[in-house]
Amino acid sequence: MSTAPGSRDPLQMFAALLQLEKLVLDAETLVETRYVIANATRTLSPFVQSILFSDAGNKRLRVSCVSNVSDVDRASPYVAWAERLAAHLIATNADSGLRVIEPDQLTPTLRRDWAEFASACLLWIPLFARGQQRRGALLLSRETSWTPQELALLTHLATIYGHALDRHHRQTLAWRSAWRPALLSTLTIAVVAGISIIPIRLSVVAPAEIVARDAFVVAAPIDGVVRQLHVVPNQPVQPDALLAELESGDLKGVQDVAAKALEVSQAELRRSQQASFLDPARKADLALLQAQVDLRLRELQLAQTRLSKTQMRAERSGVVVVDDPQLWRGRPVRVGERILSIADPAHIEVTILVPVKDAVALEPGNEVRLFLDTDPLNSLRGTVRYVVYESTLAGEWPAYKVTAQLDATPSIPRIGLRGTARIYGDQTTVFYYLFRRPITVARQWLGW
Repeated sequence: MSTAPGSRDPLQMFAALLQLEKLVLDAETLVETRYVIANATRTLSPFVQSILFSDAGNKRLRVSCVSNVSDVDRASPYVAWAERLAAHLIATNADSGLRVIEPDQLTPTLRRDWAEFASACLLWIPLFARGQQRRGALLLSRETSWTPQELALLTHLATIYGHALDRHHRQTLAWRSAWRPALLSTLTIAVVAGISIIPIRLSVVAPAEIVARDAFVVAAPIDGVVRQLHVVPNQPVQPDALLAELESGDLKGVQDVAAKALEVSQAELRRSQQASFLDPARKADLALLQAQVDLRLRELQLAQTRLSKTQMRAERSGVVVVDDPQLWRGRPVRVGERILSIADPAHIEVTILVPVKDAVALEPGNEVRLFLDTDPLNSLRGTVRYVVYESTLAGEWPAYKVTAQLDATPSIPRIGLRGTARIYGDQTTVFYYLFRRPITVARQWLGW
């Protein structure tokens, strides 16, 4: 474990404690209280990450809030590991009080995942209310250990947090008891029945980008090192314009050597031709010397061809689509490796990355509405051209790549603009639209 950082001013720490007590006691809702506990605690004891657990009954804890995150992803491996850690501490009676978690207290699996999901030091802070009723727990993670002053103040703060959570727990129980269960059940059934008969179209929202359609790819013609790009992004070019240049020093040397070798072979051939007039026996060497001249000539032509390929020129007009030109300088490339592309600004399409977990029935011809980030109040309409049914990794999530064609519009969007696209699918009901994902999860768990 790392050593603790320099100690803070005790008066500042005590002021931070009082401020935290005021914040958590002034919080009007349970959501606000959880947010203060998970995020504002760093003013007293700095941390890298914190996880707030809520009591889920039967001695179970469930992640309810994570610092710096507005919504908890229940499918995240990080959340699953945290809940396994909490269950292990409860099962081993290691959650009776505030404690620094040591590696030898955990199972081999939890220790192995520790380095991936948390920092070097972990602090477990159980939150109890009246009568030792557990209302949750707080897990802090950082690279340095906690000082005795911090542990003492956090122990006191845990009591305040426990009573704050207990207050909202009692309010929830009082609110639930005020409603008559029969009336609540009747209203729920009526609402669900009314929603289930409303027709609606399935749709999915996904990030989108304007890209060039049928862009001309400029690839490295030979193996080499990029010397310089002579164009910048979005620069218009005409045919035969110089786009990029590879290092040509070695190839220039090879060409010079081939030219000298050709001159030597030609000189030997001329000398033998002149000598053959006086010595007929020398005529037998002329065919071999002529073959050598032809070979040297081919070698020179090959060297000249390779040298000419170090300058890449445009074969069509359009605008240049390329990353930062400075990043290409000095980069080694292989033959066929893409360096840049030339696109027609008026010939565009939309690339949409639909997450696998949100995908609906995607078919060519489906309606698409595109909202660009530069103009979020207006939408562009289009249709799906084709769908790549093999998912690819888009950031952290697998996604299907959907290509759509925009309808005619007076103003053609610029290549590279990003936004959000909504793809519409088949007609269905609101009930299926709202409960499609829960039904999918249920089927995965139950194996229907």
